[in-house]
Amino acid sequence: AIKGVSLTAYVLIGILENDYLKTNYPVVIEKGLQFIKTKYYDIIHDGTNYEQAMTFYLYILAGESHQILLEKLREVAFKRDGEVYWEYKERNPSSPSIQVEVSSYVALGLIKLREYDEAKPIIKFLMSRRNPKGGFETTTDTVLGLQALTEMSKALYAKDSKINFSLKNQNNEKVLMSIGDRQKRLISDKLSAATRQVQV
Repeated sequence: AIKGVSLTAYVLIGILENDYLKTNYPVVIEKGLQFIKTKYYDIIHDGTNYEQAMTFYLYILAGESHQILLEKLREVAFKRDGEVYWEYKERNPSSPSIQVEVSSYVALGLIKLREYDEAKPIIKFLMSRRNPKGGFETTTDTVLGLQALTEMSKALYAKDSKINFSLKNQNNEKVLMSIGDRQKRLISDKLSAATRQVQV
């Protein structure tokens, strides 16, 4: 681990995610980013996956160049059963909570970049790690994991989505149905009372 990187990145991410703090503390942001930039070479070559993932997300929020970090993270990603995730490379294997935290930072960055297809296998991994109550192992990984899942849900939700489908009975009578307006309204028709089988 590189001294000061994780804590500085953590604080800067918190500031940059908050519009009020982002507007009112530009000097803090500038000084923090300057510190991270002085450690950039070390983060790329000697940093943990945790530090690289945090810096990746931070750089996206700050509008800094992030491509080298993303390529580095792609190189060390674990892929299994359609899921993508990261370990904390100084611990083998790392704890489940660290896997969730690192993977959440990468997912959040990709979602900000609108790289939804690349983010989906990470989201699948996060979904598979949720406990029966909906959270994760610790407070920190629960906050990050749920944030990533929420941001992905918001990104993919279509406000004007509409689903159309048809129903056909055994007499080939057909009706069209439509669900729209945020699923609050159902436009429907009726099949005859003699209907015994329905094909969608």
